[in-house]
Amino acid sequence: MINGLSNGDSWSFDVSDGAGCTQTISGTYTECPCPTIDYSGLPATMACDDPAVLIQADESGMAPGESISPCYYVQIMPTNGNANNTINYYENGTLIGTLTPGANTMYQGYISFISPSANNTVELCDVSAGTNMEYMVFDCHSGNLIASGTWIADGVGCEVITVTPPFDRCSCRVGCG
Repeated sequence: MINGLSNGDSWSFDVSDGAGCTQTISGTYTECPCPTIDYSGLPATMACDDPAVLIQADESGMAPGESISPCYYVQIMPTNGNANNTINYYENGTLIGTLTPGANTMYQGYISFISPSANNTVELCDVSAGTNMEYMVFDCHSGNLIASGTWIADGVGCEVITVTPPFDRCSCRVGCG
């Protein structure tokens, strides 16, 4: 995976086989366009002095990572043999999701609809000693690496990862005046 590219950036990498043959593959990165967004809760018309309304984007039918809300994902490649490890997702100290990656798998867990202004953390919890695991946390949309390290599987408790904004995809601005 090539990360951190901006629209129009050139990229390349070399592929080699065991026989000494090398080929260079290259291209130009083109950003994905923002999807057409459907909102629920938005009245047909509003005046500038109307009370605030809560609107939420309809992300149904979109694959993980294509959502328009802020999103990040955790990769554990591979998980160890403990089937009871858990990954807890928190926003401002409130648990918003728990996932169990399973034993001996290539795990990827997405969390979306997060607030970029909130304190977002992930807990990696192991219940018994096992093989340590490498983890990476990525922004769903840019693919940028947010955090990485080793999940120490010592059976003692949980490790906390701070997931630092920004998480960005598409935005809109509505104003009066």
